[in-house]
Amino acid sequence: MRLLTAAGDDLCDTSDPLRVMMCQIAGAFAQYEKARLVVRLRRAREVKGKMGGRKSLAERRPEVVELARRLRHTRSGKQRSLREISAELAQRGLVAEKTGRP
Repeated sequence: MRLLTAAGDDLCDTSDPLRVMMCQIAGAFAQYEKARLVVRLRRAREVKGKMGGRKSLAERRPEVVELARRLRHTRSGKQRSLREISAELAQRGLVAEKTGRP
């Protein structure tokens, strides 16, 4: 980082101890401000939750997602295919909201 005055003096010139100190102070303030911003943004995300975008199926219909997970395994221990799970959900009336397809 280079810090210049309005007159064009280089405050990060290492030949002058005062300028070195000023450059270090400016860097310390920049680091502090970045850390504060990170904390504020993290807190905002925790309070707000997911920001933007459309909601996932797990957010809109968690019961359907849970049922699909349970349908994944048969009683004999085999795994069903995604097509079989989709067909079973459609049979139970759980289809896409807009299109009505499985």
